[in-house]
Amino acid sequence: MRLTHFTIIATIIITVVSILLLPHMTEAQKPVIVPILAGKYPVAIAVNPNTNMIYVANADDDPISVIDGKTNKVITNITVGQDPGAVSANPNTNKIYVANANDDTISVIDGKNNSQRVLTIDVGSTPAAVGVNPNTNMIYVANSDDNTTSVIDGKTNKVITNIKVGQDPEAVSANPNTNKIYVANANDDTISVIDGKNNSQGVLNIDVGSTPAAVGVNPNTNMIYVANSDDNTTSVIDGKTNSVVKTIPVGRGPDGVAVNPISNAVYVVNGEDNTMSVIDGKTNSVVKTIPVGRDPEGVAVNPNTNTVYVANARSHTVSVFP
Repeated sequence: MRLTHFTIIATIIITVVSILLLPHMTEAQKPVIVPILAGKYPVAIAVNPNTNMIYVANADDDPISVIDGKTNKVITNITVGQDPGAVSANPNTNKIYVANANDDTISVIDGKNNSQRVLTIDVGSTPAAVGVNPNTNMIYVANSDDNTTSVIDGKTNKVITNIKVGQDPEAVSANPNTNKIYVANANDDTISVIDGKNNSQGVLNIDVGSTPAAVGVNPNTNMIYVANSDDNTTSVIDGKTNSVVKTIPVGRGPDGVAVNPISNAVYVVNGEDNTMSVIDGKTNSVVKTIPVGRDPEGVAVNPNTNTVYVANARSHTVSVFP
């Protein structure tokens, strides 16, 4: 899809305004604004660190935009299901999984050619999030309207079970080292913990902040970070004790969280004040707040390059922090 004159002008304005808003930042901190050529309302983003490809889910016109991390340019757009609201990559298999909220499916993309949708898998009602355990090749899908998590075997591309979790699951993330899966339940303010060993036993629920919207895991420290969108905090869970060890104030309306396990930095995007809070995982405190685009909803990090990507829904851009 070609850029319209309006989109080109809007992108230029957004870029200029973003730069003017960052007068106190060093050159290394200033983001590169990448226009999403065919994407409207980018809400989620994922990185394959092995290929340095970035995948952006655009909710309003149903493609996945693929950005080359070397050039920060969109190289292709892939048509998937209706209303793609979440995306995750398995770096070991180079498969990308897209949750399509309006047709209750997961689209599977082969990252080798980034040119076609491999297949579509039926899951539960209104899939809102997808997470991958690359060590087991299991894919976990949070279905917000039926309060379940579907488990897909990456070898067969089939759902092997559906696990009952909390109310309105909106996010999911796995710790590949412990094989524990964490599901954020927005309507009952809990995190459900699933044991990936059997994917069948009852889940443990941990109380967190108000309306948890995103969850990220540091497999090296076994700490889990939960963005609570209605009380402007991030809960820190110790994976050993399954208890909240700290609650960190962040920006307004935190919607997304990503963790760099190498640097032990945690990135929380705040949709209501257009910022990203950077948390030091050693002290579990905010060390920096950085302006991004309008209504940031998704964030991902490539630990190999230490590059952070933010999906800005209302400005139709991706901010790149090299």
